[in-house]
Amino acid sequence: MEKKYKKAISTFIRNFYGGNHCLTFGYFNQNLSFRISNLSKSNGRSSMGNGITATVNYEGACYLYQFAMSIVNEIDPENEKRAKLERGDTTVILEYIRDQQNQLVPSLTITKNNQSISYKFTYRTYQVKKDGQVITKVVQSEVGAFAKTIEGYLIGTGADRHLAKMPDGNENSQDENQQSLNAAGNNSEW
Repeated sequence: MEKKYKKAISTFIRNFYGGNHCLTFGYFNQNLSFRISNLSKSNGRSSMGNGITATVNYEGACYLYQFAMSIVNEIDPENEKRAKLERGDTTVILEYIRDQQNQLVPSLTITKNNQSISYKFTYRTYQVKKDGQVITKVVQSEVGAFAKTIEGYLIGTGADRHLAKMPDGNENSQDENQQSLNAAGNNSEW
C-alpha cells in the first residue's frame, strides 16, 4: 500500500543574526518552527550553511515564551536556568548560563539526530548613576524580541496569511514526518 503524505505548509516570520549563526522563525503547519544555521562568508557576503530545524506546538511555545520573559524581566537574575523540550531524537533548550567571562548569557540550542547547534542571543548595556557610582545594566534586547516573536505566534499575528495556504481538511492535521515538541512532562532542569 502506498503511503500518503499530507502537504506541509510553512511561512517565514523573521531572522535573528548573531555571531556566526542565524536563527530563523516560521510557521510550520500548526506549529512554530525554529532553525539555527551556520553563517559562512565568501566574497564578503554572508550565506546560510548547514542548520537544524525543530518545531514546537502551542504549549511548547508558551513554555519558551514564559521562560524567555523571566530572563527579560530579570526574575531570579543571578541564577542559571534552563528550559528543555524533548520529543524523539529532537531537543530544544533555552538556557541562561554563565560564559567564560562569568556573564549570564541566554542561548537556544537545537539537538537533532545527535547533532547540535546553538544560537547565543545578543544584549545591550547602559549605564546609570546610583549612590554616586556608575553601574552598567544589561538589557536582554534580543531575547525580548525572541519572546515577542513567540508571543505573535501565540496570539495569531500573521497566522491568517499562513493558515490561508493550508488545504481544506488539513487545519488540525500534523505531517507524519514533523517533529513537534511540547511542554507536557518536560520541566525546567535547574
